[in-house]
Amino acid sequence: MATWNSRGLRGSTLEDLVNRTNEQYREKGLALIQKIPTPITPVRMDKENRHITLAYFEQRSTVDYIGAVQGIPVCFDAKECATDT
Repeated sequence: MATWNSRGLRGSTLEDLVNRTNEQYREKGLALIQKIPTPITPVRMDKENRHITLAYFEQRSTVDYIGAVQGIPVCFDAKECATDT
Protein backbone atom coordinates (compact mmCIF):
# COMPACT_ATOMS: atom_id res chain seq x y z
CA MET A 1 0.00 0.00 0.00
CA ALA A 2 1.14 3.55 -0.67
CA THR A 3 2.34 5.65 2.21
CA TRP A 4 2.20 9.39 2.74
CA ASN A 5 5.80 9.83 1.56
CA SER A 6 5.30 7.73 -1.58
CA ARG A 7 4.43 9.17 -4.97
CA GLY A 8 1.00 7.50 -4.80
CA LEU A 9 -0.40 9.79 -2.11
CA ARG A 10 1.53 12.96 -2.85
CA GLY A 11 -0.77 15.93 -2.32
CA SER A 12 -3.62 13.88 -0.87
CA THR A 13 -3.74 15.93 2.35
CA LEU A 14 -4.04 19.17 0.40
CA GLU A 15 -6.69 17.68 -1.89
CA ASP A 16 -8.70 16.51 1.14
CA LEU A 17 -8.65 20.07 2.51
CA VAL A 18 -9.62 21.56 -0.86
CA ASN A 19 -12.46 19.01 -1.25
CA ARG A 20 -13.84 19.80 2.22
CA THR A 21 -13.64 23.52 1.53
CA ASN A 22 -15.45 23.06 -1.79
CA GLU A 23 -18.21 21.10 0.00
CA GLN A 24 -18.68 24.01 2.41
CA TYR A 25 -18.84 26.49 -0.49
CA ARG A 26 -21.48 24.32 -2.22
CA GLU A 27 -23.59 23.94 0.94
CA LYS A 28 -23.58 27.72 1.47
CA GLY A 29 -24.37 28.42 -2.18
CA LEU A 30 -21.13 30.34 -2.72
CA ALA A 31 -19.50 28.12 -5.35
CA LEU A 32 -19.70 24.85 -7.22
CA ILE A 33 -16.23 23.41 -7.77
CA GLN A 34 -15.65 19.82 -8.82
CA LYS A 35 -12.55 17.62 -8.89
CA ILE A 36 -11.60 16.37 -12.34
CA PRO A 37 -10.49 12.71 -12.11
CA THR A 38 -7.22 11.72 -13.73
CA PRO A 39 -7.92 8.92 -16.23
CA ILE A 40 -5.69 5.89 -15.55
CA THR A 41 -5.51 2.36 -16.87
CA PRO A 42 -4.74 -0.25 -14.19
CA VAL A 43 -2.03 -2.73 -15.16
CA ARG A 44 -1.63 -4.76 -11.97
CA MET A 45 -4.02 -5.12 -9.05
CA ASP A 46 -3.75 -6.66 -5.59
CA LYS A 47 -6.97 -8.69 -5.70
CA GLU A 48 -6.82 -9.57 -2.01
CA ASN A 49 -6.81 -5.92 -0.87
CA ARG A 50 -8.49 -4.50 -3.99
CA HIS A 51 -5.71 -1.95 -4.59
CA ILE A 52 -4.18 -0.86 -7.88
CA THR A 53 -0.45 -1.54 -7.60
CA LEU A 54 0.61 -0.48 -11.11
CA ALA A 55 -1.13 1.82 -13.61
CA TYR A 56 -0.39 4.29 -16.37
CA PHE A 57 -2.04 7.55 -17.39
CA GLU A 58 -4.34 7.27 -20.42
CA GLN A 59 -3.75 10.86 -21.50
CA ARG A 60 -2.24 14.10 -20.29
CA SER A 61 -4.26 15.56 -17.47
CA THR A 62 -5.70 19.06 -17.44
CA VAL A 63 -6.44 21.01 -14.24
CA ASP A 64 -7.38 19.37 -10.94
CA TYR A 65 -10.52 21.42 -10.23
CA ILE A 66 -13.05 23.33 -12.32
CA GLY A 67 -16.19 25.22 -11.42
CA ALA A 68 -17.83 28.59 -10.80
CA VAL A 69 -17.61 31.03 -7.89
CA GLN A 70 -20.60 33.38 -7.77
CA GLY A 71 -20.99 33.05 -11.53
CA ILE A 72 -17.28 33.47 -12.35
CA PRO A 73 -15.62 30.44 -13.97
CA VAL A 74 -12.52 29.13 -12.18
CA CYS A 75 -10.07 26.29 -12.68
CA PHE A 76 -6.97 25.45 -10.67
CA ASP A 77 -4.43 22.82 -9.70
CA ALA A 78 -3.74 21.65 -6.16
CA LYS A 79 -0.01 21.07 -5.71
CA GLU A 80 2.02 20.24 -2.64
CA CYS A 81 5.79 20.39 -2.32
CA ALA A 82 8.40 19.52 0.31
CA THR A 83 10.09 22.93 0.34
CA ASP A 84 9.00 25.85 2.50
CA THR A 85 7.82 28.47 0.01
